[in-house]
Amino acid sequence: MARTTAKKAAPAPAAVKAAIPEPPAVKDVPSVPDTPELPAGDGAKVASKASRRVSFKTYLQRLLKGVNPKVGATGGALDSLDALTVHLAETLSARVHRLVQGKTITVQDVESMVVFLLSGSLAQEAAVAGQKACTAYVAGTNDKDLNRKTKQVKASLVFPVSLMDRFLREFGKSRLRITQSTAIFATAVLEHVMSKLLALSAERAVEDKKTRIKNRHLTLAIENNDDLRHLLHGQLSTVVMDGGVVPDIHPFLQLQRPKKRKAPSAPAAEGTEPATKRPHRFRPGTVALRNIKKQQRSVDLQIQRAPFVRACREIIEKEFKQTTGSAKDSVRFSANFLTPFQSYVEGKVVEWFHAANMLAIHSQRQTLQPKDLDLVFSMGAAREDVQGAAQEELKVSDEGIRRLSQRAGVKIVSKDTLYRMKQYMRTLVTANLRVVLQLAKHERKHTLAAKHLKQGLALRGVCLAIREDCAAPAPGKSRKGAANPEAPAPAAVVDAIAA
Repeated sequence: MARTTAKKAAPAPAAVKAAIPEPPAVKDVPSVPDTPELPAGDGAKVASKASRRVSFKTYLQRLLKGVNPKVGATGGALDSLDALTVHLAETLSARVHRLVQGKTITVQDVESMVVFLLSGSLAQEAAVAGQKACTAYVAGTNDKDLNRKTKQVKASLVFPVSLMDRFLREFGKSRLRITQSTAIFATAVLEHVMSKLLALSAERAVEDKKTRIKNRHLTLAIENNDDLRHLLHGQLSTVVMDGGVVPDIHPFLQLQRPKKRKAPSAPAAEGTEPATKRPHRFRPGTVALRNIKKQQRSVDLQIQRAPFVRACREIIEKEFKQTTGSAKDSVRFSANFLTPFQSYVEGKVVEWFHAANMLAIHSQRQTLQPKDLDLVFSMGAAREDVQGAAQEELKVSDEGIRRLSQRAGVKIVSKDTLYRMKQYMRTLVTANLRVVLQLAKHERKHTLAAKHLKQGLALRGVCLAIREDCAAPAPGKSRKGAANPEAPAPAAVVDAIAA
């Protein structure tokens, strides 16, 4: 009796197929055949394909050879370019998903987001590049010689269309449909932006009489172009390591007092020794301006490593009641954590000094005072970085902080200002270490790595352009079994940031 009931309850295969509704037909841009693709499958199937880390390094090298064959790029510059490309692809796909109201992502959605995300002539050129890629794809599809080639070859692109398609599908987590022309258009936009950055960076390298692009050239290319600065610093909030600053000295600081003419001295009397010649002495402000020019050309870290590491260990032991050292349960620093962390802190210090220097110049002063720093932290974006000055200072040398002020274009800085800056630095270091420690604790790790720093800054809205050795974003877990960096942040991490 039980067997007969089971047979009657099991539906026939034909009934199952008839019960599943067919996906609605979607119309695409007239220039491209309307052949919509089905949505991605389950997360388990996509996780196996996304086990490798997403990287554009190979394609960036090919793109650079097409832009300027005589110029190469260093490993650090390629890592920064790779991180910028991945972050731009993630941001573009995430904002397109917010804009879509239907069930299919079309070219119009990507084109609208390009206008919102980019600015000026860069937005117009990127849209034109996307339309050209779609037209070339149609011509390549009808060509018999290119019939069995890949999509990027048919569209005359260097970046792979399939990789951008994975970003638009959010690596299997999105249920939206994507047409062929959408991925081609988005890939062309991404490639055009990066080719623009590579072309300007190559020009800076040639002007510097170098044959390879460095992070310094990337920073100069971004800062001297309004469209790239609006995109990478304004929209994406990216930070390029070892990029330095753009040489800039305010004209108010270059004003010098008129030189007083001395009366000719009387000749020495007979029988007396002639007066000894006085040593050469520079006019007031000459050495300060020379040091500013020297520091603005440099990209080296100015704070000594050993005091900075001791200060970080002291904060972890005193503020978070955890031990540091070589013990089993002690907090340790990996080799790739300290350098980007110190570079990020020094970059913030230079940014704060520059803002305070503008306030001092507005008050017709060349000397930076503590009240200028307090005014900077009471308004603007600096308020989001720190929540006031700490009671104690960060125990580092004053000379390193003074050199950072010179890099920011400050001519004269008082001792009280240096002490106040070290108080704000302690607040910044403490806030970031709290988030990084919570992320490492979430992964059950005792060693702070660069990926924890990058994830912590990403939760605060900052993209650190460094290499991160982790798996590609995929549902569930990454290649090594650790928590997925693209997964939603745990509640403990969000609470730590809010604190």
